[in-house]
Amino acid sequence: MSGRLKEIPNVSDLLKKTSLIIWDEAPMIHKHAFEALDRTLKDVMNVNLGNNSESFFGGKVVVLGGDFRQILPVVQNGTRNDCVNATISSSYIWSKCKVLKLTKNMRLTVGSQMSNTLKTKQFVDWLLDIGEEMFNDLTYFQERAFLAPLNDVVQEINDRILAYFPGQEMEYLSLDSIDEVESISEDFDPTLYSPDFLNGIKMFGMPNHRLLLKVGVPIMLLRNINQKKRVVQWNSTTSC
Repeated sequence: MSGRLKEIPNVSDLLKKTSLIIWDEAPMIHKHAFEALDRTLKDVMNVNLGNNSESFFGGKVVVLGGDFRQILPVVQNGTRNDCVNATISSSYIWSKCKVLKLTKNMRLTVGSQMSNTLKTKQFVDWLLDIGEEMFNDLTYFQERAFLAPLNDVVQEINDRILAYFPGQEMEYLSLDSIDEVESISEDFDPTLYSPDFLNGIKMFGMPNHRLLLKVGVPIMLLRNINQKKRVVQWNSTTSC
């Protein structure tokens, strides 16, 4: 066992052998994350000494993908200026970044039929005009309604698609009790938080109490809550 463990390289060795790092949805991440990566790679590559002190990201090529016209970093209780100041473009790293603009919509053009080439190009140009604020026909949006599905609607869609999968449903439930804490406020009344109330809570960032699964159903893991205990936040989905 000890001989096999020695063969596994550590993270620093992997970083030294890495030639390219791709970071998608970069405009949504706080600039401090990129600055932390910059300092870490400098320490690993030892470029913060001597003549290499100006090499960003330890001399590694880092590709930051994303669109600044989408969601910027969310600063809790922050203003619009706080969100803008949290972006990568407000970091000291931005001065060394080379901006490459992509204008070809690969999702629409790849695999499209020749008969739809003209319509596809017109639609692509229309999307670019909206992004560049060159589309001034406000009546187009005033005459249409744009609906964003709520959590209940998404759950209904998931349940409906789940019914199409063959096999027996398996039900998984979350914990339905309140964790004991060392100090409890005098105003705390545990009878106000019944299991039925806790199990009925549906809110952003919190999975539902009841999860139905079948063999072959796609599952999207949102994030790791506790890697050591293998606890994850899940979201059953069939739309990805």
